[in-house]
Amino acid sequence: NGGTDPYGIDNGRAKISRVVATRGDTGLVRKLNRMLTTSPKSFTLAHVSMLADAGREYGWLRPRYLDSLHEVDALIGSTLDTVAANPQLQSDTLVVVTSSGGGVGRDDTDATLPGTYMIPLLVWGPNVVAGADLYAINPAYTDPGKLRVGYAAGQPIRNATVANLATAALGLPAIPGSSMNDAQ
Repeated sequence: NGGTDPYGIDNGRAKISRVVATRGDTGLVRKLNRMLTTSPKSFTLAHVSMLADAGREYGWLRPRYLDSLHEVDALIGSTLDTVAANPQLQSDTLVVVTSSGGGVGRDDTDATLPGTYMIPLLVWGPNVVAGADLYAINPAYTDPGKLRVGYAAGQPIRNATVANLATAALGLPAIPGSSMNDAQ
């Protein structure tokens, strides 16, 4: 329609500035770390898939999955080290780590198993309180414990809240039409 969205991007011409394809997560994180030190962007998304792949292929919490977990931990650690080593990056970089889902055994579809719907959400950077309980610092959300809850009142922090967390960190308004963390 030729208008602009709330982010000032021409609707018909919004662009992804760069896509990096690699053969494996190790190469991806190496490129990410190099980019962070040479030409950091306002927003960068890196999708590391080896852990989910290992869960589906070998089973969640099985030895090969746990080996992949250690590898992913080291890759994330290398990125955190890259950010921490650069004063400029350290002062204004927010790192968010989450997952699209989990699994139990080789099953990632059984909605009754907490291992399929309870996922990590880690946020690291300036103004992030180390070791803080997300529910203590976000009282509008309700800690579900180990229960899977619907979308009625008393919402837990959900993966979908991350999008508006990112827009808030960038100083942008909430994503139009969003209903998760729309108050940021």
